[in-house]
Amino acid sequence: MNFSLPLDPDLLDLWVRERSPEPASIHAMQGVVRSFVHHTGCNRLDHIQREMFLLWKERLFAAGCGVVTWNTYLRSMRVLLRLAGYWGWDGGRMIRGIKTLPVRTKRKKTVDDFAIQAAIRWLESPQQFQVNPGWFWVHVIRTLYYTGIRRRQLVGLSWGDVNLKSGTLHLSSAHSKTRRGWDIPLPAPLLPVLTSQQQRTEAALQRSIRLTDQVFNVTVFTGRWKGDQTTVHHISSALRRISDNAGVKISAHRFRHTFATKLANADGANLRQLQTLLGHTSIKTTIEYIHPSVEGMRDMLEGLGHDI
Repeated sequence: MNFSLPLDPDLLDLWVRERSPEPASIHAMQGVVRSFVHHTGCNRLDHIQREMFLLWKERLFAAGCGVVTWNTYLRSMRVLLRLAGYWGWDGGRMIRGIKTLPVRTKRKKTVDDFAIQAAIRWLESPQQFQVNPGWFWVHVIRTLYYTGIRRRQLVGLSWGDVNLKSGTLHLSSAHSKTRRGWDIPLPAPLLPVLTSQQQRTEAALQRSIRLTDQVFNVTVFTGRWKGDQTTVHHISSALRRISDNAGVKISAHRFRHTFATKLANADGANLRQLQTLLGHTSIKTTIEYIHPSVEGMRDMLEGLGHDI
C-alpha cells in the first residue's frame, strides 16, 4: 500500500468503496477532510503529525466552531485513519489519546403550538395559499409534526409507502439514517392530509398516482423550484422562508424534537415503542427527550415521609 496517498480524494475514495456510505455521509466526510487540509496544510497520510490535530482544533475554535462540531470532525478523521490502519499503516497512533470534549446537555429545540399555528395561518393567507403553494407546505408541516420523520425520509416517501386503508407509513431503509426500514402508524389527523395530497397530485398530473411517484413533490404544483423532485434543500429553504415571514422558528428537526419530547413526557409513555417510531438504534438516544417536571420530582420526594 502506498501510504503517501492523498487524504482527498484517494483515501476518501477507498473509504467509499469499503463502506458504501450514504451520499449525505460522503458529503459530510468530504467537508471534514477539506477542513483538516485547509487548517493544517497537510494533504498526505505520511505527512500527518499528531500536533496537526491540536492545531486543527485551535483554528476551528478560533473560527467559531462548537464542541459538537469538533467532536464530529474528530470522530470522522479517526474513522479514516483507522481504515488506513487495516492496510498496514498505523494511522490510529497519530490520533490516539486525542479525546472528544464533554458536551453540555441542552434541551432539544422544539416548536410550540403557537408557532405552528402562526406558520399555518401565514401559509393559508389568500396571497400564499395557492401561489407558493401554501397548502402544500401546510401538508408538509403537519406530516413532520405527526410523524417525527427526518427531511430525507419525507422527501424519500413514495405513494407505495403510504397505506391509507391500514393507516400505516413505510419508512424505507434507502432514506433511513440507520439503513433500516420500518412501518409506523398514521395518526388520524394525518389521514385527510394525505388523502388531499393524493387528490391534488392526481389533479396536477392529470392521471392516477403511481406507486413510485414522490408523495411531496412541490415541482408538480409550481415552477418556482428547480428539478423534478423535492429535495431536502427545498424543505429547509421553504421552512426558513416560512419562519421569516410568520415570525416564528420552525425546522424539520425542531418538529422531530417536538414529536419525541411530547410523546416521551406523556403519561404512560412507552419508550421502547417511541424508540421504534423514531428509528433510534439505542434507547439512550430516546431517553434524552425525557424532561422530568419539578412537580413530578416533588411527588416522588413525598415517598421519604415526614417522620424525621
